[in-house]
Amino acid sequence: MPTKQDYIDLLKPVYEERFPKIKKQAEDFLENKSRDYINLDAGMSCLNINYMLYTVDHDESRIKECADYLRLMLKIYVHYRDNDIYYEKTIVNRMFGISNLCKMIRTLKKHNAFTSEELALFDEFIVYMTDWIFNYPEWGGHNRASIRGRGMLEAAKTFPHHELSKRWYEIGYALMSDNIGKWSIEDASTYH
Repeated sequence: MPTKQDYIDLLKPVYEERFPKIKKQAEDFLENKSRDYINLDAGMSCLNINYMLYTVDHDESRIKECADYLRLMLKIYVHYRDNDIYYEKTIVNRMFGISNLCKMIRTLKKHNAFTSEELALFDEFIVYMTDWIFNYPEWGGHNRASIRGRGMLEAAKTFPHHELSKRWYEIGYALMSDNIGKWSIEDASTYH
C-alpha cells in the first residue's frame, strides 16, 4: 500500500518539471496581449500539488509561488474583462476550480500574500466564477451538482464579507444536502 511519502515522491518532480512551463505560458499570454483563449487549469492543478507539498514541508517559497501564479491569473482575468471576453471564455474551470481556488486564497490571506487591490479583484473574480453556477445550475443526485455545491460553500467561506456570500452558502448547502450519498462511483472515477 503506497504511503503519503510515496505520493509526495511522485508528485514533487512532476510539479518541478511542469510548473515553470505552465507559468511561462501565462506570462507569454500576457506579454502578447492576445485575444486568444488560455485556460489556467493545469496551473491550478500544479498549485494544488504545491500547496499539498507545503502542508508537508512548510517551505514558505511555495506560498510565494502560489501567490505569484494567482497574481498572473488576476492579470489575465482583467485582460479578459477589459477586452470584452469576460464571459466568453473561462480562465479556470468553473465547476472544479472554485473549491481549490478558494482554499488557496484563504491560505494565502493568512500569509498576507495579497494587497488590498488584489483582494478586491478576487472579490470580483469570484463573482465571475460563481455566476456560471447560477446561470447553468444542475440539480439532483449526481457528482457535478455536488462539486458545484462544494464550490459555492467554499466561496461563502472564503469571502464571508461579500454581498453574495449568503446566497452562495444557501445554494451550496442545498446542492450538498440533495446529494449526500448519491454520488455515482462510475462517474466519480472519471474526475480523478
